[in-house]
Amino acid sequence: MKPELPIIMQGDMVRAIRRKVGPKTLTQRVIKPQPVRGKMGTTPWHWNFKKDHSFCEATIEELIGRMITRCRYPVGARPWVRENWAEIPIAEADGGQGDRMGVIYQADAESAFDGMPDEWEFIGPWKPSIHMPRRASRITLEVTDVKVQRVQDTTEEQAIAEGCIAIPDGGCIPMMDSPKIENGQVTPQTRGHICVNVEQRATAISAVEQYHELWDSINAKPKPAKRNPYTGKPEVCYVSYPWEDRQETVAYRGKKHYIIGNPWTFAYTFKRLEEK
Repeated sequence: MKPELPIIMQGDMVRAIRRKVGPKTLTQRVIKPQPVRGKMGTTPWHWNFKKDHSFCEATIEELIGRMITRCRYPVGARPWVRENWAEIPIAEADGGQGDRMGVIYQADAESAFDGMPDEWEFIGPWKPSIHMPRRASRITLEVTDVKVQRVQDTTEEQAIAEGCIAIPDGGCIPMMDSPKIENGQVTPQTRGHICVNVEQRATAISAVEQYHELWDSINAKPKPAKRNPYTGKPEVCYVSYPWEDRQETVAYRGKKHYIIGNPWTFAYTFKRLEEK
């Protein structure tokens, strides 16, 4: 039986996955704990993958081989998407309020039930994606390939698979359907907004540059953590994983802030199965 585990997606990622033209088919997730670069020599990397929190020396080839065996979503796995959502009572035909509950999704305000009036608009409150149960998920993916890499090794092809699009003159384009997207390119007259706050530019921008901005908008800010990002030991701290290749530890709000730039990631390629 193929394993089914949840995977959290932000609203723009959900829209990109559901896009009919050039949909998102790849996602990179930070590997935890992160390897530590050791001294120069035959074993330049140290990685803590043991339950006793001890480090193991490894060449880069051995490191990649060991990490790939510990990915959360192996090839064949079927992650089901968790997204921001809400549960609302479904009105009965006579206008009364029934006992059945329907699900509505914040990413596109689409409901998973029939009968919602077109003029009706849900304004909240929304439930965080982390609390979405399996029964409420509308998207199931199937992993077709897994690679271990550092985020700066992202190729143009991978950035396009992430849902980003190369723009010849630097204009911005929508993350929803666009009839003018072909092979990751968009015609200059197409306008809108991409998944991050990218203003219209005077020069061309590649898909990798778009992805760089998207990555930092999600991962460069310090986030609270309960474990050391290198050892895995319990520790209340802050962690960020920016695109820039820098590793340092600073103070932030009275706690240690580990900055782990250009982190190692699992690059999951997937296909979307038929929606519920």
